[in-house]
Formats: sequence, C-alpha cells, structure tokens
Amino acid sequence: MSGPLWQGPGQHSHTLPSLPRPRGGSAAADPMTELSCRMEDVIAEAVHPDEIAAILESDGMTDDHIRSTYGRQDSFTLAEELYARVPRRHPEPPGPSADPWRTGLLGCLLRGLVFALPGLAYVLGAPLLQGATLAPLLAGALTGWVWNQALSHRAYSWLALGDRPAAALCLLRGAPTGAFLGGAAAALAAAASTAPGRWPAAAFATAQALYLAAATALLVLNRERALLGALLPMAAGATAVLLHGLPTAVRTSLLLVSLLAATALATRALRASQPSRRLPGPPRTGCAQPAPRAGAAGSGRPRLCGVTGAVGPLPRARRRGEPDPGRARPGDARRVIRWRRAVGVDAAGAAGVHAVPGPRRSRRGDKGLMSSGAADSGGAAAGVMRDGGPARVLLSAVRRVVRWPRARSLGEGPRDRRGGGPFAGPRLAASVPYGVFGLGAGLIVLHTALGDVLAGRDGAVVAAPSAVALTLSTGPAEWLLLRFRSGSLAGLRASTTSRDFRRIAVAVLAECLALYLAVLFALALVGTLLWPAAPALGGVRLATLLLIGTVLWTGLLLQSFGAVTPAAAVCGGAALVQSAALITGTGGPRTVGLCVAAVAAALLAGLVCVLLGRATAHRV
Repeated sequence: MSGPLWQGPGQHSHTLPSLPRPRGGSAAADPMTELSCRMEDVIAEAVHPDEIAAILESDGMTDDHIRSTYGRQDSFTLAEELYARVPRRHPEPPGPSADPWRTGLLGCLLRGLVFALPGLAYVLGAPLLQGATLAPLLAGALTGWVWNQALSHRAYSWLALGDRPAAALCLLRGAPTGAFLGGAAAALAAAASTAPGRWPAAAFATAQALYLAAATALLVLNRERALLGALLPMAAGATAVLLHGLPTAVRTSLLLVSLLAATALATRALRASQPSRRLPGPPRTGCAQPAPRAGAAGSGRPRLCGVTGAVGPLPRARRRGEPDPGRARPGDARRVIRWRRAVGVDAAGAAGVHAVPGPRRSRRGDKGLMSSGAADSGGAAAGVMRDGGPARVLLSAVRRVVRWPRARSLGEGPRDRRGGGPFAGPRLAASVPYGVFGLGAGLIVLHTALGDVLAGRDGAVVAAPSAVALTLSTGPAEWLLLRFRSGSLAGLRASTTSRDFRRIAVAVLAECLALYLAVLFALALVGTLLWPAAPALGGVRLATLLLIGTVLWTGLLLQSFGAVTPAAAVCGGAALVQSAALITGTGGPRTVGLCVAAVAAALLAGLVCVLLGRATAHRV
C-alpha cells in the first residue's frame, strides 16, 4: 500500500491513521471483538482487506504478535476476518458533489435555433430556385454535412488536448476545403443534369456550402451568439416575405449580407485564436562572429553562434519583429521554436549552441542534412540544418498547405505509438465515423422531408414541418444528453451494486428519451398547424418521425460516449437501405421509412442499454 486510500480532495495527509490504543486493565475476553470495536471506523471505510492489513502493519503488529494474541496466521488473514465482521459505511463527501455535466438550457436552445434558422434561406431564395432541380442542392448539402461533421470532431479533439491554436488552424484549413468540396459537388451535379434551373441551384448550393463552413467554425469556437447575429437579416427578410413579400433584389441582398457576415465573423474568430505569426529574431545569446581563419572548414561565411560563458553574450541592437527581451509575451516559447525551425536550428540549440550551416554538404546517408563542419574560436559551436534543395523545399511547402496541424512542441507531450516521436495530434481515421454518422443522419432527415417528392408521387409536397421539428429539437436533445450523463453520474454515487446502477441508468435513459420525443411531437404539431399547405401529421408519418427522433438521439448519445462506430454503422446502414429502396422502387416511401426507422431505433436502443449499462462507461 503506497498511501491512504480514504484520502479525499483537500486532504493532504501522507500517513496512515493511527489506531486507538487499547484501554488499560485486564485482558479482553475476546481479543478479536476488542480489536474490531477499536478499529470499527477504519474498517467500515475500507474498500479492501489489504487496506486494513496495511493499517495493522503500520501500527506495529508483527506476524508473531498476531499469532500469539489473535490466533491468526498473519496480518492478511486477520484483515480479511475483520473486513468480514464490520459492515461497510463509506463516508459521504463534504458538501454537494461536483457535476461536470450540469449546463444551462438557454445555451442549448440557442444552438438549436441557429441550426434551424438557415432553413429560412429557402423561403427567402424561392424566386431564385423556381424550376431548379434538387440534385445540386442535395449534393452540396450532403457533402457539407459529411465534411463538417468530421472536421468539427477533429477540431474538438484539439480543444480537448488544450491546444486552441491547433484547433483554430484545423478549422482555418478545413473549412475552406469543405466549402470548395461542397461547391464542386453542386457544380458536378448541375453539369450532369439537363434541367433549366440547374446553374442557379448550383450557385445557391455553393453559397450554402460556404455558410456551412463558416457556421462550423463559429459553433466549434463557441460563437453561437455571433452566428445568430449574422442570421438575423435573413430571418427578418424571411418573416417579411411571409407577411408582405419582397422584391427579388432585396431577397438576394439579405441572403448575401447574412452570408458575408457569417464568413467575416468566422474569419475574425479564427484569426483571434491563432498565435502571432511574426517570427522573432534569435535569442539574446546569439552574437555575430567573424569569419574563420583561412584554411578552416566552412570558411567564407559568417556564423551565428551563442557561446554561453562567464562573461555573457555581446550586446546588439534588437531586430525588426524581435520581441523585447525584457518583456515576456504569451507564446514566446512557441515562437522561438518556430524561429529555430525556420533558420534550421535543431534541438541542440537549447544547450546554448545556435549555428548557421556552412556550404559543405554532408556525405552521410541523412537526407536533407547539411553539416557546418566548423568550430568557432572557442571550439564549441556546431549545427545542422534541414535543406534538401529546391525539390525538397517545394515538397515541404506543399505539405504545409495540405497537412493537418500538428503539435509544435519539441519533446513535449505524449509520445507517438508508432515512431516514438512527439505527439502528432489526433488520428485522421478517428474522424471518419463521425462523417459517416453525419451522412447517415442527413440522408434520414432528407428522406423524411422529401420522400414523397423524390419518389415522384402525384400531389406530393415537402414535409417541411417534420424537418424543421427535427432541426429545432437538436437544442433540447443536447441538453437532455447532458442531463442523462448527470443522472448516470448521480446513479454511480447512489448505487452499491452493478444491478442497481443498471436499473438507475435505464430509468434515466427512458425519462430523457421520453422528454425528447415529447418536445419533438410538440414542435411537429405546431409546425404542421402554422405551415401553409403542410401535409397532415397522420399516424404513419408521426410514428416515423418519432422513431427517427429515437434513432438520432440514441445515436448522438452513443457518439457522446465515444461509441460512434456502431452508431455510424446503424445510421449509415439505415440511410443506405432507404436510398436503395427509393432507387429501385421497392415499396412505398412511407412504409419503407417506417420499417427502416423501427429497426434502426431498436438496434440503437439495445446498444445503448448494453454499452451504457456498465459503470465503467460513465467515468468522467
């Protein structure tokens, strides 16, 4: 035993508790009873007999004393019997228990609102989409959902590692790429179509992809209020259109204002999260040395060397962009490392040696290494630099543009499992299931809203209230996910057996899911009553909507616990089956949608009960 297991937060005792001394007088009739009564408080708080054995040994009880006094073989045998005699009475922690999952409802509702408001763009841009085909719009939307879901997971992974600049850099590189891919997918779909309004639809889908990229960056960086402010002009215009109508030029202007505002706010937020890009000059330990004597290796080029001696470095003027050495600034260490890499100084520079390499190339097998091959006047300076010629410089520049951000610290952080080097950041493959989940969820929602239209039924209308209800319900869904985690954490504290905890977890799960379905039903009912010419919310449509809500909520719940692979597999499989049935014309869209949603909901509900019924899955 290396320390007291009962030590709680705020207690810093490094000694085992001292046992009460036995009362003087005659010997007890039963030494075991006397010892168990004397150690009752300590034994009741123990979680294992070995803890009691450690306390006995720390009190000075030897095996000979235990055999002669208590008639037991050793301290472990005595501890096991004492542990069995006294029931457990674990003390409650002082004060209310901390709940890291408690959050406000207003913030979650705000996120649900900014998720749903972009749908008003279709109301405001209806004149631009008259006679347009759905292919460019669907291609751009699905591409954006897949890419931005995976991108947001990778950015959140950087935030979880505490590297906000890396998360911002990930978004700065990934968001424009996602916008480009969405626009390209829309353009390809328009080029493959022969409908007359395909190119206006492609332009609208490209603008939509640009907005999705900007919104992803703002939401990951917790700028929901800024995004809401950018959407207000579009929302006001859509409200005016529903009441009085607006000219096409005004509608287009309002759409562009919201798009440009979201893009500008995202760019500003990303730049604010990035460290300064100015590279400082070398540290103050550097001094310009004269050229070596004739005949010395690498002569003919002055060198920078930092010779740490008793006298110290020679003073020199501060260079442009170099920070004041008397003033510490945030990120100085990171910028110094970047400067060292830019001038070719390796990790050995930290030992007081900074060298600019000479012209002679090393003939060893190291690619891109140039050795200075010279010593300074004190015989202590040597350095290496990465320089592999124009081809390697071009390749390095291309990699800097297309690669994902990586940790910049030298020798800090966890080690890479494969190469043993510094940690290279979250794995790219870890974000793929989140993209698959985004694709599956997006297709399921599209089939819910456009199933009859895509099937080509006569008199089919878009089930817009169902899609709006699913989108608006994401805010309450997020809050209920956190409430489930809070309730399961309380169940961990209250239960004493795994069966009790499983029962509590299932009860909290049923409560949260029922609340979410009630909110979804209310939103769908209100939307159907208010939306003009909306399809009736019949039994089949309502049952399908509630089952799809169950699929999405349980999938998000598994995703929040890290079990994204089964959730992505079920959602992706359901979307694939429903799409295949629509393409081949197998069954009606409503019947197929109901059956697929029922099977997917049953699978995900079973996975939730199996995976989240274990206490180890709820560790904070």
